[in-house]
Amino acid sequence: MNDFGIKVSKSGYDVNVASDEDLSYSSKFKGLKILEIGTSSVTITNGNTESNEWSHAHGLNYRPAYIIYVKQDIGGNDCFVNSPMLREWSGTRGTNHWNFTPIYNGDSACAVDDTNVYFKYRLASVSSGTTTIYFTYIIFLDSIDETTSAGPALTDSVGMKISSPGSDIYSSEEYDLHFTSARKQFNVVKSGTGTVSLGTLTGVPVAKGTECDMDTETVTATIAHGLDYVPAFFVYVENVNLGDVPANTFGLSPQWKMNMSAGADITNAIFLSSYINSTNLVIRFCRAAGCVIIPDGSHGIELDACDIDYRYLIFNTDVDI
Repeated sequence: MNDFGIKVSKSGYDVNVASDEDLSYSSKFKGLKILEIGTSSVTITNGNTESNEWSHAHGLNYRPAYIIYVKQDIGGNDCFVNSPMLREWSGTRGTNHWNFTPIYNGDSACAVDDTNVYFKYRLASVSSGTTTIYFTYIIFLDSIDETTSAGPALTDSVGMKISSPGSDIYSSEEYDLHFTSARKQFNVVKSGTGTVSLGTLTGVPVAKGTECDMDTETVTATIAHGLDYVPAFFVYVENVNLGDVPANTFGLSPQWKMNMSAGADITNAIFLSSYINSTNLVIRFCRAAGCVIIPDGSHGIELDACDIDYRYLIFNTDVDI
């Protein structure tokens, strides 16, 4: 790394020998540069469950990285949940063609293309009156494509710019810069790991023609972030009991998996979600064991006790604006 200009080590580490992981900053790496932070809302009208489709033109001619945090009332407190990405569009994009993922008080999904960022929300039950859902969106200058497209014009008034190795700082596109003081960076202010333990669950067999009796468990992990605002965050949770998902992999929360028997009863399910407020990051692990239909009724499914690892990143960006 002797050919790179700036390195800052973590406290207690010698910057001359510190590994990349022990550096607080290195001009070797590109940082996420925030293009825009804003708030908006969608509405669910009386008698409906799905909101209008919100779209916002990002002004770039490529697909940028982005994230959306949805405002939710959880336990009487204003909290923010990161919206899951759209799992897929079923047919032509539009009403009744979104595939959602549960968060807390409803389901949501978001997507991006080279023109817009999209968001939509769905309630668990029909809206009585008009329901408004508020959210904060963060759009980054950094592309999720390998792009050669032109980005926003650079300005000569920028105080500091760092280009990628081998690139001319005067001709580099702004999204290719490793740092520019013209854009706030999405920096990690706190990170950590943890493990929660879940017990054995057994679904209760029932008589033929009756609804399966679920055995459920909910465990939470609470992390005090120590900031005086509501920060952006990512939570990654180990994939456990998620069917065909490879073991020892981690998925971005929220995520869920529900398995059904031939008789349409739930055999087992897991829901992993997280939210943040001005005090804590809370990660919630919900699991359920049900039944499998057999000719004379059903038999209960047993889920073994397990430990689930998680990782979290908390950023220096306020989402409650």
